[in-house]
Amino acid sequence: MNVEDAVLEMLATIDASVRRGDIAKTMEYVADDVVHMPPDGPALIGKEALSRWQKDFYGAFSLDMTHHAEETNDCGELVVHRGMVTGTMTRKGTPESFPLNNKYLFLLRKEPDGRLKLWRAMFNSNVPATQPQE
Repeated sequence: MNVEDAVLEMLATIDASVRRGDIAKTMEYVADDVVHMPPDGPALIGKEALSRWQKDFYGAFSLDMTHHAEETNDCGELVVHRGMVTGTMTRKGTPESFPLNNKYLFLLRKEPDGRLKLWRAMFNSNVPATQPQE
């Protein structure tokens, strides 16, 4: 399988896992030494820190999201991947939902067994906080 197809397969699996709230499955694609940089907060350093953050986040929200690949560059041991995420985030126990319109940048590391792992990640909204998302 080429790198672009491997990235697309990984993203589709992550999206399906997030919809189900299956954090354990999403964490299978995360390197132990990950650095994850969400908006409006500190960097999450290490798989355990990201797992705790996800448990808190997915405890409060459910997501129906889709990654849209825009660029994938195979750089040897690393893959640089950029894209968009669209969908809906709903606060659990309420009808309150928010559209997702985000951009992201991932550095994926090739593991010795050939699998890709999320090594560095950052994302934020395409819409300024002062404007409603559409």
